[in-house]
Amino acid sequence: MLVALGQLAAAVVVAVGVAVVSLLAIARVEWPAFPSSSAR
Repeated sequence: MLVALGQLAAAVVVAVGVAVVSLLAIARVEWPAFPSSSAR
């Protein structure tokens, strides 16, 4: 049970980390494919 919870927690941490890194990368690059977000 503790092992499963540990793996679940690790998966959540990895998922959150990847999401944060991707959002920071998109915000820093400001892709021209999404001009509506940067135009405002």
